[in-house]
Amino acid sequence: MSYQRTVDLIAHSGITSKTSVMNVVKESEPIPNDATELPNRKEETPSILYIEADEDHVALQSGKSTISKIVYVHEGRKPLSKGRYQLMNKRYFTAQGDNEALWLDVANYLDQVYDMDKVQVVYLSGDGASWIKEGTKWIVKSKYVLDRFHLSKYIKLATAHMDYAREPLTKYIRKGMKKAVFDLFKVIIKNTESESKKKSIRDAMTYIRNNWDGIQRQKAKGYVGCSAEGHVSHVLSDRLSSRPMGWSKKGLLHMSSMRVFQHNGGNFYEQLLRGHNATMTEARITKLDNRVLNKAKQVSGGVVPNVSFYLQGKKTGTSVVLKSFRGL
Repeated sequence: MSYQRTVDLIAHSGITSKTSVMNVVKESEPIPNDATELPNRKEETPSILYIEADEDHVALQSGKSTISKIVYVHEGRKPLSKGRYQLMNKRYFTAQGDNEALWLDVANYLDQVYDMDKVQVVYLSGDGASWIKEGTKWIVKSKYVLDRFHLSKYIKLATAHMDYAREPLTKYIRKGMKKAVFDLFKVIIKNTESESKKKSIRDAMTYIRNNWDGIQRQKAKGYVGCSAEGHVSHVLSDRLSSRPMGWSKKGLLHMSSMRVFQHNGGNFYEQLLRGHNATMTEARITKLDNRVLNKAKQVSGGVVPNVSFYLQGKKTGTSVVLKSFRGL
């Protein structure tokens, strides 16, 4: 919910400013993708796993825009009612710009949760964006599949003014008749007068050519489709971009991580408590180190023995003193 809505709901707490709520969000660390407890699915590892990825376009306070990425892993889907399905054992991940860290998080999750020796293939679905395709370099046994929604979108874009060409174009693509597909594109372009429309058709043709292999894998055994558009809307867009607002990059990072944490079943109170305890522990260690170092200076006449050792990496003051006493 919005910061102001939060203030309205907790007015009894004495918090009256939405800025105070925003500061609580920003002052905590972004919640990592692995913050919630990992399941153990090694015994029940299926032969096929699914990864779907998409992005939310978010407005920034600067007037520019950026993207918030979402990736989720699941084991397939089961029917709930007519036309409705539920993904089994899904797990969400998010990031803003760091593709490497995002895909490493996903790869580590798969390695920790599943017995990857039992997995025959991992279908990675998306809209053809380069950062999504990059996932195949990080995820073992993964094969890229273009989601059907975006294929349909580009077919409609190419045939909007020529409805009668839509059915044969769709049929040729589905049957893998690559030459027939691009021959038909040439005919469509030749019979189009508007230069701007010709450009749109060429863009659609290039998109389908660049994703040809991913399109053909839609027919692969065990592939169940992609529902990334709905998950982007439900997990990210509902809070980040469905209403006119501008985010700072820091606020966007924090809110995205909180949304994913929530949908992974995380407990915010426990997470904040862990962060608070970690901060308190670090403060106690720092205080202890300062006391030990001050004592060492008194013993050594104001100079910490073997200071060069202390400068080598991250060491506690206690370790410096103990090692110096051993003559190291």
